[in-house]
Amino acid sequence: MKDMLDRYIESQEHNIIKDIQTLVRIESVVGNREENRKALGFVMHKAAQFGLPGKMSQEEDVVFVQIGSGAEKIGILVHVDVVETGDTGKWTHPPFSGHSDGTHIWGRGALDDKGAVIASLYVLKTLQDLEMPLHKQIWLIVGSGEEGGDWSDIEHFKRDFGVPDYGFTPDGDFPIYNLENGYADIELEFTEAQRGDLVHLLAGDSLNTLPSKAEIQLSGQPLIEFHGLSAHSSTPHLGKNAIEILCRALSFRQDLNFVNFIQHHLLGDQNGSKLGLNPEEESSQPDAQKRKTICVPTVLKLTEKGVYLNINIRQKYGITRQEIMNQFESRAQEYGYTFRMAHYLPPLMVDENHEALQLMKSVYEEYGFKSSFKVGCGTSYAKSMENFVSWGPNFPEDVNCAHMENEKISIRSLMTAAKIYTLFLARCAAHPAQARANEEE
Repeated sequence: MKDMLDRYIESQEHNIIKDIQTLVRIESVVGNREENRKALGFVMHKAAQFGLPGKMSQEEDVVFVQIGSGAEKIGILVHVDVVETGDTGKWTHPPFSGHSDGTHIWGRGALDDKGAVIASLYVLKTLQDLEMPLHKQIWLIVGSGEEGGDWSDIEHFKRDFGVPDYGFTPDGDFPIYNLENGYADIELEFTEAQRGDLVHLLAGDSLNTLPSKAEIQLSGQPLIEFHGLSAHSSTPHLGKNAIEILCRALSFRQDLNFVNFIQHHLLGDQNGSKLGLNPEEESSQPDAQKRKTICVPTVLKLTEKGVYLNINIRQKYGITRQEIMNQFESRAQEYGYTFRMAHYLPPLMVDENHEALQLMKSVYEEYGFKSSFKVGCGTSYAKSMENFVSWGPNFPEDVNCAHMENEKISIRSLMTAAKIYTLFLARCAAHPAQARANEEE
């Protein structure tokens, strides 16, 4: 069975690449409802061509495709929305060109998450075309608000269609990430007595991305740009935060509250330790639960009242919502800001002994890779439903360039991931006796 499935996936490579390119060319930046509907419409069109009629939520923000039958439901969670492009001058190829050089597909969303959207659709096509016995339902759920924070699209899906029993989101790295840090956006607004001499201040266009450019202009002075390297806010070590670079250059401006706050509590500390959000682990805590908080500034700009700053936090297991609020409340008067928690998601934890997770592990290893259960600092749709984990499509040797300028996905890695997902779903949805027979082949 494995060889048959693999050969069929391989035969679809040209079409998979072409369809990813088409989807990448749709500028479905999060919040742009028209472009996101267009992207979802393309997915529905392709599904219908494959004989897989899709359904859409009442708000037209989620597409749902189902194959198989039975009481148990396996879910695949993906999304078509993407973050802003950052500094377009730093892209080798235009961010919505869908350029392919034969080894990679380039473009905003190629890795996060449009490559996986198309690959997942072809996984379902493979299972259907080869008439695999599916005694469980397989649900492909395509959202359009994953990068936005409130995930109202998933709530609409649950209301209209229900909830699968378990599943995965191909929106991260291999092997299996059954634990994830939480997520929070804290928006601060500083009242600046010296705001009058700030003519222009701008850095960042996405709450969950390190900005690669920051701009400032003081009264009577030319505009100055500071350049860094963009990265996903859950992996700040892969980038250079332009906000931090700007604030280092402004160290002489002790009269600016936002500069003082960033210098005292964020510079040189990506883990929130200076804010009290990364306490030492107890020595008795299981290794699987040991992790670090990630805490970085992502957006900085002038407002009518003063200066706006967003701090993106990926709180480790054990840090509560109230503890985060308390840390910012305790500093508000000293640094002259008001604040609110714009988004919040608790950490994720799924038991690695879950039968589906053990099958994921087994299938992954069958393709020659070493599997294990990991802790992720990022956040994914896996948090939106019970018994969901993040599983690929990026392999450990691949650079995770999600949210970066020059985002791209490895064609070879994506095709291998598609094979892994197809075999997993074929075995998972088979009749128990059939599954055992397949494993013995």
